Amino acid sequence: MSKENGKNLSGLRRQHNQELIRKMRNGEPLTSFDSKASWFPPRPIIAKDPEALAQLYGNHVLPLTPRQPQPTATFKEDLSDVPVSSLTPLKRVD
Repeated sequence: MSKENGKNLSGLRRQHNQELIRKMRNGEPLTSFDSKASWFPPRPIIAKDPEALAQLYGNHVLPLTPRQPQPTATFKEDLSDVPVSSLTPLKRVD
């Protein structure tokens, strides 16, 4: 990189930093674009044609179906009746 290019880059960097400092002092947002403007909605689930799948991959392949939500695990708050031998000690991770 030539000295001329280096001076141009440092000048641009300095100008950009001064602009950021000005925005911070004025309480302006530092984002360059609205994040909501770039958000894409989730893709829909497309129903598969079982006959087309059978032609392509054979009869033993079935289309995937959306999974049903799994029930959340419940924990006992009172462990006084749980034998200590059945408990697994936690391992420390550093």
